[in-house]
Amino acid sequence: MLLLALIGTPLAAQGVGSVTAGPFNVEAPTDPLNGTVGTQGNLGVEYTGAVAGTAAPLGNLLNPNASVESFWVTARGTVDPTTGLWVTAAPHTVYQYDMSGNLLYQFTQASTVAAATWGHRDMAADMNGDYIMVADDDGVNCFDRHGNYAGGAAINPAPIMAANGPQLVGFPIPLPPTTLGSATHPGFPRGLAYNPNGNGGNGSLWTANFASDLVEFDLTGAPLASFVSNGLWSVYGLAWDSVRGTLWASTSPNQGDLAEIDPATGTETGNRMVRAVGGAQGGADICYRSGPGVPHSEVVYLAQNTPDAVVFQRLDLYTPALGSGYIDEVTIEVDSSGAFPAGGFTSGNRTFYDGDTLTWQYGNAGAAAGSPAALLVNIDGVLGSTLGVPELVIPTQFSSPPANPATNFELGNTTGLPSGLTALGLGPALVGDPAASFPAPPGFFPAGAVISLQAFVIDGIGIYTGNPWPGYATNKATLSAQGPPPCLPLGAVFTANGTNNFGAAVPLNTAYWSIANNSAGQNILSVTVDWAAANVVGANTTVFDYDQGGITGVAVTTGVFQNGNSTVAGCEGTIVNDPGLDFGPANSIVPPCDPAAFCGWSTTSALAGSCQNLTFTFGAGGDPFGPGETFGWNVDTDGGNGITGDTMAGLQCTIVWDNGCVSIGYLAATVPGLTSVANL
Repeated sequence: MLLLALIGTPLAAQGVGSVTAGPFNVEAPTDPLNGTVGTQGNLGVEYTGAVAGTAAPLGNLLNPNASVESFWVTARGTVDPTTGLWVTAAPHTVYQYDMSGNLLYQFTQASTVAAATWGHRDMAADMNGDYIMVADDDGVNCFDRHGNYAGGAAINPAPIMAANGPQLVGFPIPLPPTTLGSATHPGFPRGLAYNPNGNGGNGSLWTANFASDLVEFDLTGAPLASFVSNGLWSVYGLAWDSVRGTLWASTSPNQGDLAEIDPATGTETGNRMVRAVGGAQGGADICYRSGPGVPHSEVVYLAQNTPDAVVFQRLDLYTPALGSGYIDEVTIEVDSSGAFPAGGFTSGNRTFYDGDTLTWQYGNAGAAAGSPAALLVNIDGVLGSTLGVPELVIPTQFSSPPANPATNFELGNTTGLPSGLTALGLGPALVGDPAASFPAPPGFFPAGAVISLQAFVIDGIGIYTGNPWPGYATNKATLSAQGPPPCLPLGAVFTANGTNNFGAAVPLNTAYWSIANNSAGQNILSVTVDWAAANVVGANTTVFDYDQGGITGVAVTTGVFQNGNSTVAGCEGTIVNDPGLDFGPANSIVPPCDPAAFCGWSTTSALAGSCQNLTFTFGAGGDPFGPGETFGWNVDTDGGNGITGDTMAGLQCTIVWDNGCVSIGYLAATVPGLTSVANL
């Protein structure tokens, strides 16, 4: 690929999910006599960036390394000072490490949990990283970067930073009851994540305990949301990804992958990351580091292995070698000729239909004009992730071709791409080059597919300064497929006409229900009428009484709608005009009085002799329902708003045409006491 040729092979090993820091042995620094055999009880992990150290300590402890970029580990037990060996018993400990894995500081956990069997589990720092909240048997406790613990709201609260500003919070925060009344309540917090934008910007916490419910609560312990376990996750660590607004769980299944969870639904998104170090899962965090050669965001997790390890794995591309940071330099912009409500280049999302021209370019070029850039593309939203790592801010891996090129691919691969797309290669290849475009082939992008584009821009100045990662990620722009273009009315007319749809009120050879194909040249493939989708109040209670006798047909007034194409005397159906109806579609009912016949329709809502929807298909024997033809039938209705044609208003009609268009319309009253019509 162009990208690898420009900046060399090291990047090929730096795909999404690759290890960016560690694995760090967190046993050897604290237990040098026995620190490689997995005898410790390290449990949780939390990253905190470098800070100015201006936050007031919560107590008298002072940590000379409080402002250092670090990761923190909660541990069950401590080293026995007399033997030098680890003891997995109270009192328990918290350790601070620098980003090279060197032990910087340690302190004993608070007295309320120091005597418990396990002590602190997972952790979650506030918005500024000054205060670290921690899950344990008490609920949620909190300490500062010196090891001082917060107390109750009236004694020693902590100013937890949230989007709306500092929130004075008393600790411990109790775990609320689940809002679901579920038998799988967490019992106590184990995994812990903090969303500073939660609860309207006042901050919220998320927790789960192995296979328990997933619970969100505010900083007083009041419940906000609960979701029943999906039966897969086994949560020890939780982390909030503020870029995507999602949760990451360690792990799903037990001792399995890191998995992303949608907080709006409590379901896994399908984005997963294989852990570089396996074993029993521990705590987890998302960190956002900055500087050349550092990914914008990484998942941090603790693996309870031999030895226990802390690992950083990346979620997206690298930050700029020069400039002010993530996604604020060159942008990817997209447009579509069929975009709605309005087109034009955007760095966000554009919709498109089959056959529309899709266009993309680099925006905000400025001084970067002429810089090399590599564009990556993948298609998601149909089958979900097909890679062993998530498609997140970066749509696909650098380091290997996608597993399924039809749904995930790098632009430039030649397998599975629509004609015309492969010819574009990795273009535009330079920032400032003309926009690239191609027509979306009909049928290639199903409705719901999302084309994601993101670029890696080479920072030419960074190359000369020797930066090992001389480039940065753009934003991710998307093009969302809507499928076939919307159909303008093609000329079908659906009518309900009469004073009653039962008995002699309908004259011989006359259809109460009819559809006329008045199009200029399209055949109708199928028609569905559905009361459940009606748009008039009361109409959705109507049913078709398909086994009702005494219905008008051809030359009879004693027909039954379900008897379809029967020719047996006394078993006549009530199809009045047949333009090529398929009398034997799937789920078609066989008339009880004529086993050789079929009703000529299907339904998905059959009850005892009645239903709410009917689907008719056409083209049987090569006879299409073509222009100038009319389909007419009679069937009784029960319930709803009345018996006259105008009271049938609201009934939804869906027509599928042979050009791929789908027309949807609703009957509307036109003649009082007599008629309603829909034009499709």
